[in-house]
Amino acid sequence: MNKSFTYTFKGDSHADTSAEYFASLNMNTEQIESVLQQKEFEEEQVVRAERKWRNTELARADTELNKIQDGAAGNPVDWAEYRNKLRDLPSHIDFPADTARPASPT
Repeated sequence: MNKSFTYTFKGDSHADTSAEYFASLNMNTEQIESVLQQKEFEEEQVVRAERKWRNTELARADTELNKIQDGAAGNPVDWAEYRNKLRDLPSHIDFPADTARPASPT
């Protein structure tokens, strides 16, 4: 899901968004603002997508816990721990990288 931000300038692909690099490309203020706005937009999209996944998984964990309470097979401790990890996910150092996702109980 996660990829590095890249932009095209004068036909070449770039990833560096430092002021020094922009200066070395002779980018004007409007061009720099455009690149930075696009980077921010793409980062927000990644966060939204990861929060959507998390919310779906929280609902699934709740459903599984309810099934177990109603007599279905399963380990409630595993599902409760998973749900807690999902709740803590936004504070994980690697969030919103999908590599920060906790493993789902089986």
